[in-house]
Amino acid sequence: MESSVFNQLTATADIRQGMAELDKIEENHAKELEERVCALIEQCRKKKVKMTDEELDKEFDKMWNRMVKELPFSEQKPADVFASVYHYLRENLRRKGSHVCQLLSKKTLTECGLVPFRYTAEGFFNQLKHKISKLFNIEDHIKAVQQMADSIIADCKQFVTEKVERKSNYHDTYIQEILHMIDEKLQNNKEVKTDVEFEISLKQHICGDAARQFQIMHEDFIHENDPYRCLNRNKERFCTDFKDLFHERDQCQKKAEEFTNCCLKPAVKDFVKRSLGPDIIGEMMTSQQFSTRIYLQYSLLLDLLTKDDFKSYLSYIDSYEYYVKKWILDQIVERFSKGSIMFELEYRNLQFSMRNITNAINKAKTKKSGNLRKFVEDVCQELGDELVISQDALGAFMILNNTNPEQFAHWLTDCLKDMAEALTEKFKETNIQTKLKQLHVNPQNELFTRLIGCVKQCPFCKAPCEAGGKDHTEHWTSLHRPQALGEVRWCGTCGTDICSYSVISDSHFCCSATNGIWHPFKRYKDIFPDWKIVPDVSLQASDYWKYVLVRSNDKFAVAYNANPASIPASWKCITRKQAEASLRERFYIR
Repeated sequence: MESSVFNQLTATADIRQGMAELDKIEENHAKELEERVCALIEQCRKKKVKMTDEELDKEFDKMWNRMVKELPFSEQKPADVFASVYHYLRENLRRKGSHVCQLLSKKTLTECGLVPFRYTAEGFFNQLKHKISKLFNIEDHIKAVQQMADSIIADCKQFVTEKVERKSNYHDTYIQEILHMIDEKLQNNKEVKTDVEFEISLKQHICGDAARQFQIMHEDFIHENDPYRCLNRNKERFCTDFKDLFHERDQCQKKAEEFTNCCLKPAVKDFVKRSLGPDIIGEMMTSQQFSTRIYLQYSLLLDLLTKDDFKSYLSYIDSYEYYVKKWILDQIVERFSKGSIMFELEYRNLQFSMRNITNAINKAKTKKSGNLRKFVEDVCQELGDELVISQDALGAFMILNNTNPEQFAHWLTDCLKDMAEALTEKFKETNIQTKLKQLHVNPQNELFTRLIGCVKQCPFCKAPCEAGGKDHTEHWTSLHRPQALGEVRWCGTCGTDICSYSVISDSHFCCSATNGIWHPFKRYKDIFPDWKIVPDVSLQASDYWKYVLVRSNDKFAVAYNANPASIPASWKCITRKQAEASLRERFYIR
């Protein structure tokens, strides 16, 4: 966590430093422009003839073209993100042996990540063919590795998407974070046997796709913040200001509108967006189903029972983290699509921003600053860190601006009312899916981390770990399921036993973690040392999971490429009502 936070701070500081250099260039250009415009106004007034706006436009264009030719515009050359990513990929794999360089050189990073990742197990099988049992099921192994790879790829894609959507610059810590994520997830899934060839191909795939998106993001950032482009972007506005100053027109209303639309409005929208994520999380946690981990698990399993859909059960068991996060997101969408809860949260934050701005204006007015620049600086200082105003927009606003501060403040108050009305309408019109995509945090991920935490599942029956959080070295669950719901092969059991019984029985199991070799359940710790399964012959599977297995026994067998479990006749008498009752009993729900 410390490393992750340090990387984020380093990236932010370095990018900000780079922006500070660009800001300095723009500030120098602004000073130069202001001096030349003042000189041009004096020059035009000396002619002592009434000049039309068209004539003034021509004079301004001449001055502008001269200035652009004379100003030093250092070309911002894009960095080679692919080269940087490849460097950190090699550094990451350096300790894996000399064979790594040979594998990495088979294809360039630009060729990686273009098509979906597919694991074939050729290298793994050739490497271990003398060490694995004939009972080793290669299809099960490929499926387990592919599922793990898909999960890692999805998490890394989300990380990249979050960075790209911020429209910031690229930083090397981003790829370091990604490689760390991959290493951590591979370490957490040690029971899934893989080889170095798989690790390299997976990292190449993820890094290739990430580098491609980061390269575009970096080039867009360079293009958007190019000093020449930034100066030209405001040419028309500068020309209008020049004509207003020449004719000595009152700029107060126009400048108040400009400050509101270019400086305050983006800051308010960003504040509302930043606040909405935590607000959604807080609102969800006020509901009973998100109040504790127990209620969340109960609500989720009850929803699965109501749907009565095999594919949903299979996804929940095989892709636990993905399914739960998607389910949480669906609950968020359903909850906030009803009524006006989302709008009320946005409106509350909008009103908070409006009060802050109004207070800042009133305090700045009491200081009776003699010029507009000081007045605006006082307003920004009063707003503090809550509303962050773009220095680029603020700098452009201050050029050629000699507006009276008191009149400006009067018009600014009116403009704020118009801005609030416009944003209120915007909040009403925007659909919830669009709003969720624009958030700075993913509520479903945050809720999952707070309420579930650990993503590990029992290696035999796939019941989720109940230790809570991530800061534990031993995984456990209080109530295991029938083992036929998992993918591990068993011998000496009919598939309806639960793990608490199996670990004190004479039964054996085999899976990819044992290389297909039969291993006694009693010594399960040899293979899965981080799991604690409390032995208890009196425990039975809940009626809920008995009911699920009875209804989908054949389908689970087909999905796991196995024989159906031998189900006791008594299980077949369990009703949906009994299954639901056992679920309430399991989670102590009245």
